[in-house]
Amino acid sequence: MSRKRKTKTTVFYVRDSYDSKKWYVLKQTACHHYYANEEINGKLFYKKFIKINKSWFQNLLDSGDFTMELWYDEEI
Repeated sequence: MSRKRKTKTTVFYVRDSYDSKKWYVLKQTACHHYYANEEINGKLFYKKFIKINKSWFQNLLDSGDFTMELWYDEEI
């Protein structure tokens, strides 16, 4: 029997500064791992989130139009 634990994950939505239909979806887990995906016209572009490093995560937050921050519990 496997135990499922819930961790607090933060999801950031950053609008692309050149294309208004494109959003960067960035996730930061409780253990400080960073993941990215792109959302175009309301649909995720990649099937899975891509693992990124902290500096790329910070550059994406600084470069775009940061609009929203969501908290949710994710089962691992």
